[in-house]
Order: sequence, then C-alpha cells, then structure tokens
Amino acid sequence: MDGFIAEHPSLYEYFYGGAPIPQDPEQRARVMALVNILADSIDYGLMTTAVTPAVLGYEGWREFAVVMRRDCPALVHAVKENPGFYPALVKHWNANPATAL
Repeated sequence: MDGFIAEHPSLYEYFYGGAPIPQDPEQRARVMALVNILADSIDYGLMTTAVTPAVLGYEGWREFAVVMRRDCPALVHAVKENPGFYPALVKHWNANPATAL
C-alpha cells in the first residue's frame, strides 16, 4: 500500500488523512481498488492476530484497524458495502464502541 502511495503522493490523504472518497472517477477507482487491498490486509492481519500468541508481536493489527477506521473514510465505505468480505475487521470494529459500524 505505501509503495502505491509513495508513487502517487496525492493518495496519502485518502488513506491516512481522513479525506473523503474522491469524486473524480479515475481517482475514485484508484482509491477504492487500493482500499480493497487494504481491507483484505487488515482483515487477514486481525485473523492472524487472533490465532497467534501475543509474544510474536501481531497485536499492532488491532490498533492499526482502529486508526484506519478513523483516518480512511474510503475503507469504512468499502467495509460497509461488503461486510461479509471482511468478517474479522467488522467484528473488531464492532467490539470497539468508539469505532463500531
């Protein structure tokens, strides 16, 4: 993800700065395609965390999921549109009242 953002710095605000989903069709498609990759990654990270002992250091996925819920409206939109695609992410957000869908 960060590699794509490094190549296209204008994307940064859509992922880490709280910018709304872009209206321009090409930019919107780019952001939403990357958001789907991000959602898959976070969901998998949360699933891995659930079955991995804490001493192995996967706990950061939980905080990252919450931060991205706050900072990436496009991610929230993608997860709300297809909650069944991201069950661990939905479960985690719902377990945290400040971030519940």
